[in-house]
Amino acid sequence: MSLAPKYKSVDKLVADIKKDREIKKKIFIERADKIVNKARTDGVAKSLVEYGAFQREEISNMFKSSVEAFYSSYTPEYYTRRTRGMSHVSMDDVLSMKEDKDGTIILDGPEYMSLYDRSKMGKTRKGGDTLFDTVFVEGWHGGAKGSPSDPEKPHYRAPGFDKKLKVHHRFGRWGKLAFQSESVQEAMSRELSLAESGAFYQQLETIAKENDKVACDSVVPELNVLYKEIFK
Repeated sequence: MSLAPKYKSVDKLVADIKKDREIKKKIFIERADKIVNKARTDGVAKSLVEYGAFQREEISNMFKSSVEAFYSSYTPEYYTRRTRGMSHVSMDDVLSMKEDKDGTIILDGPEYMSLYDRSKMGKTRKGGDTLFDTVFVEGWHGGAKGSPSDPEKPHYRAPGFDKKLKVHHRFGRWGKLAFQSESVQEAMSRELSLAESGAFYQQLETIAKENDKVACDSVVPELNVLYKEIFK
């Protein structure tokens, strides 16, 4: 066996070959890590945007169900609750989701108040208390505060003699205590709390795993080219 003039023994030649391959291996790993990490970072960003879209749809459906359940829990005796006007305001438009910088929906538990726009609901007929507070948050089905029997709880107005106006009309006197059921805000808080530790978490995990695999698979051709370039 003839050796290049540089080498006087096989051992030295083998040692240098091994050293050269170790150097190339280190270079390959460092460059490959950068390629894979970038792909994975992009995959994470993509996952968060997809998860945000999932959140938006799920929260919208959850909100619609909660509003329907609230409206269905009581048939008003004197009021219509889903028409617009001076004193009749719907809750349908209260949901106002805000996105974080990564594309996910901001959820500030346990009340999750960042999801709602209180300005979408007006004030009670008497002014003062907002319908957002009395209806959306507290769950009262109409009524107004100020009844002599219990001033702090909403009561309906009923047909009768209005002592102030001294006439009989449809809402002339204080009637019974307003009906109260689980509010939309309470229902949403309960459902969102369950979803964050259940369906939301599982969906995020699924999306993240899928996108991570896609990201890693997508750079295999680039890694093959890099390998050939370094170990040629």
